[in-house]
Parts: sequence; C-alpha cells; structure tokens
Amino acid sequence: MLKCEICGKEIENSQYHGNILCSSRCFTINFWREIIAEKDKHIIIHGECYCDGGENAPGAFRGFSGRRFWIRFKDGSTLTTNNLWYQGKIPDEFRDELPDTAEFYTPDHIRFANNLKTPF
Repeated sequence: MLKCEICGKEIENSQYHGNILCSSRCFTINFWREIIAEKDKHIIIHGECYCDGGENAPGAFRGFSGRRFWIRFKDGSTLTTNNLWYQGKIPDEFRDELPDTAEFYTPDHIRFANNLKTPF
C-alpha cells in the first residue's frame, strides 16, 4: 500500500506522475504548495498565477500563442515577454502565501499607436 503525500490516506496506486496522491483535491494542494516553494519564479496578478517562459525562448510553443505582455512589479521593475504561461486562479486558502506581485500595463507608445485613427 502507498500513502498519499498530502492527507496520508492509504491507496493501492497513484494516478499522478511524480507524486503519490489520492485525489484531485490532494493534487491541487500539492500543486499550489510547489508554487509557494518557488514563488519567486512566479508572477501573481489579481489573484492569478503566471510564469514567464522567457522572451524568444527556443521551441515552437509560446504561452498565450506568443502575445506580448507588459508587466510592472510592485518594486517598480518591469518585464516584457512573449511567452507568458497561465497557471491558474489561486485558491483562497493559498492567497495569503501568494499575494499579488505585479500588474499588467500598456506602455505609452503602444497606447498612442492603438489610438491612431485609420484614414479609411
């Protein structure tokens, strides 16, 4: 018999790769605990978790299909990325440990270009 790493329930096998977990609830708890353990690698905006896969990272896949995002962190630093990955809405029970760290913003030059009227 195996024991679930989260709740201790005895199970015959685990459906989850890399961890012994008994249910989707325990999977969710484990997932967010792992995010908390490496929270400096994650971006929290309005209670939702993202991570940056790296601007122009090798490979064909990009988060949000390569859409460009501008992010301003609470310390004033900024990040521009075309490879942002969504990890989910943070459950209420983990919000204290994963507070907002940033916000999306639109740079002035993009806002200006978006406000130009086409002559047609």
